[in-house]
Amino acid sequence: LADVVTADTGSGPLYSIAIDLPPSTNFYDWIVPSDIPAGQYKVIVQSYVLGKYSFADKSDAPFQIVAPSITVISPNGGEQWIKGTTKEIVWLSPSLNGSNVQIQLWNSTKTQYWLICSACPTGNSGSHFWNIPTSFSAGSVVFQESGDYTIRIVSMNNISVLDDSDAPFGIAAAGTPSITVLSPNGGEVFKQGSTYR
Repeated sequence: LADVVTADTGSGPLYSIAIDLPPSTNFYDWIVPSDIPAGQYKVIVQSYVLGKYSFADKSDAPFQIVAPSITVISPNGGEQWIKGTTKEIVWLSPSLNGSNVQIQLWNSTKTQYWLICSACPTGNSGSHFWNIPTSFSAGSVVFQESGDYTIRIVSMNNISVLDDSDAPFGIAAAGTPSITVLSPNGGEVFKQGSTYR
């Protein structure tokens, strides 16, 4: 007597999870492989006796397998950061299974990047406090004193899993003049004839 466990999409191929489990087994720790496509599945457990499948059971309802992903939360475009200060880089990374990530700062032309963190730990989300240097370079290329940049966060387990800031953000020297609109900044409702600050 042995148990055979498979994952069933309902319309596609069956994916083998485990075979030849002893009959006393009532659980199995499954590391979901990366080659199983994202989608909805049911688990089938079958008993195999004397060369024949006998009784079986299937999950009552589908469960979801999701592909690993990374989403940059901050900076995500439009921010103005100042050299010599500390800023928090924030991201979401569901289903990375504890993979470390690399944080890169790309210049405006996307031709060169500066490495902020080579192996930052992450779970389903992460953050890194970056002490912005007063000057930095990538190889022989010195980044401009102020300008537009994007953050790229890359999984160390799978470099195809990555995300960039949705839009550029600025890094400027301390004392650089700037203007920031605080209000109205989106979503407010103003009434005609009324005064607002």
